Amino acid sequence: MTPKKDEAFERYKKLAEASIRESLALDNDYLGHMLLAELLKEDPERLDEAEDHLNQAKALTTNEDMLLTIENSLGEIAMEQAQYHKALQHFQDVAAIDPTNAEAWYNIAEAYNLLEQVEEAEINCARIIDLSFFNLLE
Repeated sequence: MTPKKDEAFERYKKLAEASIRESLALDNDYLGHMLLAELLKEDPERLDEAEDHLNQAKALTTNEDMLLTIENSLGEIAMEQAQYHKALQHFQDVAAIDPTNAEAWYNIAEAYNLLEQVEEAEINCARIIDLSFFNLLE
């Protein structure tokens, strides 16, 4: 991006953040927290704040699709912060919600790999292969 486009992007991002915060002040709902968290995740220095908003969103919904998205985002943040045990738990929560989610099993395998638990990583890689095979049969 050119410097002028960078400036415009940052200005619009700040406006979006301000709008979402204003919306949350009027209506504290899970979607606003999720949107704000996604915006904040782009800045490595604001990951803790993004995590806080995802946890607030999690407390405000029982929708499984939203919970899956929230848990996955929490796992991504934990991975970014090298908190692999924490990431593993979030990715396992995603797999518990949707056991056919190959991305969840990949993320679980990756977390185990980073925790240097190679056997567990291999077991979860095998699940990905099994899921892929059964999806081909359908």
